[in-house]
Amino acid sequence: METLTAALHVASFVLGAMVVAITLASAVGTFVLPRGVIPPLTRAVFLTIRVALELWLQHLPTYAQRDRVLAVYAPFGLLSLPVVWLALVLLVPRRGGGLGVSPKKCLSYSGDRDGHNRTGLLFLH
Repeated sequence: METLTAALHVASFVLGAMVVAITLASAVGTFVLPRGVIPPLTRAVFLTIRVALELWLQHLPTYAQRDRVLAVYAPFGLLSLPVVWLALVLLVPRRGGGLGVSPKKCLSYSGDRDGHNRTGLLFLH
């Protein structure tokens, strides 16, 4: 049973590291690199927003009304990207579980009540 637990911890850590790497690559590719390459995660966020807007646009009769709705497409997409990235890094993987740390401990400073700070790091779940 310990072997299975260890394998799950390793798989959890690897999954968490992959999600963090994909999220970091998306952030750098979207806001830092001056190329026309669109990271897949960024594309997925924008396409999801576009599909939601298309459902709304179907009910608007005039071009002017549709144009007003589409005017918020890019700003809303760019503002939603950090929220998606934060959600992916903090909520999806159980990175702390991969390290053998309980979720409760992941959101607190390492150390105990006696004030012994073992690492000085903040582990986020």
